[in-house]
Amino acid sequence: ELASDTVAGLRVLRGIGGEELFLSRYRAASQEVRGAAVRSARMWALIAAVQVVLPGLLLIAVVVHGVRLALDGRIAVGELVTVYGAVALAHHPLRTFEEIAMAFSFSRPSAKRAARVLALTRTTTTATAAAGDGEPKAGGDLYDPLTGLRAPAGLFTAVVCGDPDAAGRLADRLGGHPAEPEADHTSVLLGGVPLDELPLEAARTAVLVQ
Repeated sequence: ELASDTVAGLRVLRGIGGEELFLSRYRAASQEVRGAAVRSARMWALIAAVQVVLPGLLLIAVVVHGVRLALDGRIAVGELVTVYGAVALAHHPLRTFEEIAMAFSFSRPSAKRAARVLALTRTTTTATAAAGDGEPKAGGDLYDPLTGLRAPAGLFTAVVCGDPDAAGRLADRLGGHPAEPEADHTSVLLGGVPLDELPLEAARTAVLVQ
């Protein structure tokens, strides 16, 4: 999708002379992503090395010290084997702890970003706000009597039209206050109120057509 969007957008950028600016920004962004990927790969390699080296060093240190004690006669060979088995068994919980810590370090930033998105609040008035004293209120579902289209309030509604001209006329009608209304123009209804009867600012605030 990114490649197709880029190719389709290059035609527009070439027409307005913005192709070079786009390419320079694209190269800069690509190098930034490449650098971040290299740094991430280095960190992953370091974590993987630590997971292997630390338990190995611990096992080697315990075995060497145990062999010395066994040679001095302070412990028996069976006790040395027991200690080796205990250290080898402790390797698995240690590796599990490292994996949990690594998963936590990656999950925490993602959870913070999700929490910030969920905590966002709207700073503008909604479609249910009053249009003014003594004026109709803008709110409710958007209904087009000509086509029977109903767009529920507070939701994004996608409309697919086989005829581009019909799609353009429908978009003008749904937005209200068309610049060049047709002779048989019929206003859509917003919560049962004709959208064209609302002030232009209130209509644009209540209905967004793209």
